[in-house]
Amino acid sequence: MRQKKCAFTFSLRLPRKNARGKQTIVHRAPVPYRAWRLFAPFHYLTAEPHRSAKCFVLFAGDEPTSFAGMLHRPHPRVRDIVGCSRLVTLPDWQGLGLAMMLIDQMGAAYKAIGKRLRTYPAHSAIIRSFDKSSRWSLQKRPGRFDSKEGAKSTINDGRGSSKQRPCAVFEYCGEAMDQRDAMRLIGG
Repeated sequence: MRQKKCAFTFSLRLPRKNARGKQTIVHRAPVPYRAWRLFAPFHYLTAEPHRSAKCFVLFAGDEPTSFAGMLHRPHPRVRDIVGCSRLVTLPDWQGLGLAMMLIDQMGAAYKAIGKRLRTYPAHSAIIRSFDKSSRWSLQKRPGRFDSKEGAKSTINDGRGSSKQRPCAVFEYCGEAMDQRDAMRLIGG
């Protein structure tokens, strides 16, 4: 995977024998769509992300840990919504908050360029993580949404697969990152 690195550092005891608790460089990078293949077996949705998804991976050293797929979300009144269509962490890295670290950075990047990042989680543990975070604002409580709700529903017009999942909707409300860093990461 060719990757353009945008690094930030923190100290983390990695669940690896060779880590020995040393400081680890963690970075997120845009990656090709094919990177999804590594993460797909560990995501609860069987469908592929849309081919136009911008894909990002969080790396610990050179090891991929978490994946996020971003899509422009069409809306009848606004044009600034980007949605996270896939967020997944590989099993060896789960429970460390890495997916939240990745999605927080993506939210900060999109905010820096004037976009709003939304997530539509259905998994109860992920919903709790977003709900506990001060960087995310609950837009819609978890529940089933369908076309009968019309304007009340932002995630389903009756044609999408979200009709069968009890999704919540969260929007990033944290700080924006530096605009130049954001442009390097997501390319506008």
